[in-house]
Order: sequence, then C-alpha cells, then structure tokens
Amino acid sequence: MKTKSITIAVTLAAAAAADAQITTHAKTVQRYDATTNANVVDVKVPSPAFYTSFVTAVANGWNVNRGGVVNFDAPQTSPWPSPAVGTNMVLGYYGIAGTQTIKIGVPLIGDINSHATVVPISDKGDMMSKTIGSMSLSLSASTGLIRQAGLTVLQQANVPQKVTVTFIQSAPGLPVTYTFGIPAGVGVRDTFAGATALAGCGITAVRISSVNATTGAPVRVHIDDFAFVN
Repeated sequence: MKTKSITIAVTLAAAAAADAQITTHAKTVQRYDATTNANVVDVKVPSPAFYTSFVTAVANGWNVNRGGVVNFDAPQTSPWPSPAVGTNMVLGYYGIAGTQTIKIGVPLIGDINSHATVVPISDKGDMMSKTIGSMSLSLSASTGLIRQAGLTVLQQANVPQKVTVTFIQSAPGLPVTYTFGIPAGVGVRDTFAGATALAGCGITAVRISSVNATTGAPVRVHIDDFAFVN
C-alpha cells in the first residue's frame, strides 16, 4: 500500500509539472523596429501606409498606457533566453507606466533566444515555434479589446517560405488572413503583417503557418517585434 501511494504521488507530481504554466515576462517598449539594430522590416503587409500608421499608433498608445512592443530581447525579457522547455505564456507589461498587462498565450510552445538561422529586427532576440510549421498566439489585455496587432515574420537563411498569417477577431468580426512568400536569404525580406479589428471587435488571436515554398514541408516560424494597441 505504501509503495502504491508513493507511485500515485510521483505520478501526480509529474502530471502537475507537465501542466505547469511556463511564463516569460516582458517589459514593452515604445518603438517598433527600433533603429538600434541594423536589420529592418523590408516588406509591409497589407501596405507600407498601414505599417506607418500602425507604428505611430503603437508609439502614441504606449504613451497613454494603451499599447506597446514586445521585442523578445534582453533586458526587457526575463528569463532570457527562455527556459529550455520553452514558453507557453508571455506576460507583457505595457505603457509608459508599465502597469497594464497583456497575456500572449503560446499553446504550441515558443523558444525565445538568438537563433542563428535568422536576423532579428531588434537587438538579438526572436521567438521561434518549437512546433514545426505553426505558431499560435492568444491575446488578452487588461485595458480591454485589442484594436490593432502586428508582427514580423523573419526571413530564414536556407529556406524559402510560404507563410500564412491570420488575425482572429471576436464576433462578429471575421478572420483577416494574409499569405505571402519569403525567399531564402539573410535579413532582406523580413515581412510585417498587421490588422485592425472591426468597430466593436477585438483581435483575440494570431495564427501563423509556414512551409517550404519549394517542397511544401513545414518549417519553423520565427517572429520578432510583436506589437498591439487598444
């Protein structure tokens, strides 16, 4: 009986550990694609005009505690790099006061680090999907509905990508989906994608998939500078 009790206890402890929430904390910054890094956003989807407007909106939102940029860099991100098993929640503290929070759920596990196959657009960190072929982010903010969101999918040195990014809206808003190609290379076709929710709706999730544009085989997703405003 004692052996059985010990076995049950160990099993329950292992299950609890397996289900534990692994959280990475992040202080947001004001500027998207800050000039501190030589690499920059190269392609803007749906348009360069949207990108310019979005960057301005995020910076203005940060000033009044209504938005910010998660850059996946140190010292803003802790722990950095993320734990060896990965991150399934990024808890971002946003706005100039840093008193508001956004929860970015990463159910398929993300790895925040400096990955040699890509060049980040800010400093040295990016978030890579541990699940090959897809990344899924759920979003909720303490100041209410997320009106706009955007991120940059990084070019990979040896893999031509076909990428699909979908922004999920709360009802009655419909998903906003973009599909685009990123040829193999180093930091010359990093592609931003962003969206604005319909009036009265909010962006609740972002789903990203990537396959080898030549073979169709799934490839890992790398993103940098996730930003939002509400």
